[in-house]
Amino acid sequence: MRPRCGCSGPVRQPERSSVILSAAKDLARERLLLRSFAALRMTDALLTHERSRPKQPSDHGVYFPMPLFETVTDLADGAETLRRRRYGVIEVADGRFHRVVLRPFPKIVSAPGILLFGGWYHQHRRGDRLRLYYNQPRRFSNFLVLKYVESARDTSIGTAIRALAVLDEIARRKGSDALLCDVSNWRITTKLLGRWGWTPHCPSRFHRHFIKRFYGSYPVSPEWLFAS
Repeated sequence: MRPRCGCSGPVRQPERSSVILSAAKDLARERLLLRSFAALRMTDALLTHERSRPKQPSDHGVYFPMPLFETVTDLADGAETLRRRRYGVIEVADGRFHRVVLRPFPKIVSAPGILLFGGWYHQHRRGDRLRLYYNQPRRFSNFLVLKYVESARDTSIGTAIRALAVLDEIARRKGSDALLCDVSNWRITTKLLGRWGWTPHCPSRFHRHFIKRFYGSYPVSPEWLFAS
């Protein structure tokens, strides 16, 4: 005679694997809830910080956030913008300063990219023009990194010198302690960089690191930087 439900009889024990699986699912749900809660707290903190920031009204009285890209053509008038933004491109053409384009993200350079596109750009781009990319690392805000230089086929040494002078001026505006760079072009010699104030730094087998130190003593700004 079969035992009725709830009466005495053999009780089936749950398998150990199913118990472990159930516990793992409960733990995963708990972690997901904690991550969602942390994300909500971070979003709330960002919104609170954004509301507390001073806003600049537009001509129509409407408030807009900081633009992703900004352009500075006058280093004196755009001094505050240059101090605030971390990543930029200095453009010089025909030996004259053209503009600084400020970007929302840093310049990232890779060896395959230099080998595949660097030479092609230099050979096919005409004119006496140069682009100099610089980054201000968030972990080391007192330094500026000369990250990459794009030169055209007819770029002159004078245009290159002008671009470096603009970088010096930006470092002065930011109060940077030094400039850093990793030179991969072996045609740029240590002697040539020494004429511009750069010295070898952190010797490495596969890299050529250079530094230009300021620590409060900056070169005199040339008059052409502020000429209209």
